[in-house]
Amino acid sequence: HKYGQIYASEEAYFQDLYAIESKIAAQIGSAPKLLRFPGGSSNNVGDVSMRLLTEAVEAKGYKYFDWNVDSMDAGGASDSDEVFYNVCSSVARKRSSVVLMHDTKGYTVEAIERIIQWCLANGYTFLPLDMNSPGCHHTPRT
Repeated sequence: HKYGQIYASEEAYFQDLYAIESKIAAQIGSAPKLLRFPGGSSNNVGDVSMRLLTEAVEAKGYKYFDWNVDSMDAGGASDSDEVFYNVCSSVARKRSSVVLMHDTKGYTVEAIERIIQWCLANGYTFLPLDMNSPGCHHTPRT
């Protein structure tokens, strides 16, 4: 994430969003209306008010998601066992989970199959996010 560039202003954020949206639409034939803010809606980077930015994306018809389960692969976890524990122990305490994981971490990729197997064995299901999914929001900074 190029936080300084993306969050320099509301205009900069939308310029980045539209550029990515265009690339995705070229690949799949339509532009998605779901997003996750780089760093989440409660991030403390850049000059833009995240409260105002969350309102702006919603006013333009987007639905944003944060996460309520953190694999900690972007800070703290250093192997697949830790990622597995972080995800499964948190999921077990929630009715509905949106999990933050990064596919750029090899040990996270290694943990995914075990996480899926554990969740399925414990009665969980996996569903794609869509415009009707329950929201999962942090408290945006002002």
